Amino acid sequence: MLNQLLIEIQDQTIKIPVISDMSCTLTEGWMVRLLETLLKQKDGVFLDVGVNLGQTLIKVKAIAPTITYVGFEPNPACVFYVKELIKINQFEDCTLIPVGLFTEDTILSLECIYDNPVDSASSLIKDFRPDRRVYHSIPVPVFSFQTVTKTVEIAPIGIIKIDVEGAELEVVQSLYQTLHDSRPIVLLEVLPVYSDQNMMRQARQTELEHLFQQLNYVFFRVTKTVEDGFVGLQKIDAIGIHADLTRCDYVVMPQESIGTLEAMIVTELGMVL
Repeated sequence: MLNQLLIEIQDQTIKIPVISDMSCTLTEGWMVRLLETLLKQKDGVFLDVGVNLGQTLIKVKAIAPTITYVGFEPNPACVFYVKELIKINQFEDCTLIPVGLFTEDTILSLECIYDNPVDSASSLIKDFRPDRRVYHSIPVPVFSFQTVTKTVEIAPIGIIKIDVEGAELEVVQSLYQTLHDSRPIVLLEVLPVYSDQNMMRQARQTELEHLFQQLNYVFFRVTKTVEDGFVGLQKIDAIGIHADLTRCDYVVMPQESIGTLEAMIVTELGMVL
């Protein structure tokens, strides 16, 4: 019999399989409250870019069990685990695509900085953390969104979550036309630049911000309690240079959606404009 744990999310019991020391945990508690509001307001597919062990999947399915979920994950160990997570919970309407989302169709090295087969800090960007030892690299397939949709039909997207440890620029480039046409809300992690000496990260961050500006999207930083609870959303003009890992999460909204969503977010979440 498969070993399992139980997690409670919004009065829903989620079964967590334990396989060879792999198990999904409830991280980023602030996201539960935010998703509860956004999923009520924004219809469409939930696109999860960077599934890892299903940390976002369990939140989404606890809040909106019937929503269409599509996840991209290049790490084969994570894909194996999440398939079991979906199966044991009988999650409906889930599609797991075992590739990374990128700007080209090729094989890249997934660099793992921890001696862990499901390292959540692994990156497709070479030398993204030049001061850290790479314990091992996994050759993984990556495809553009355009290539994927030639085979996998993905209905209009309502919300996109992007957590890809430095590769968010390529993900947004790959999704550019979808962002332009469907106008989804984006939940985005951008790790710190730390200092102006980190020219590679700074250049990539600037280009990412420029892409969203072209698309007429607006950045809001997620503000949290010290216990990782949700406080609100703070509108920002630029991500800036900082070294605070608690300030790495953003909601990026189409300009035209802010007025529609503002009343609900202010009422339920205490949004700070």
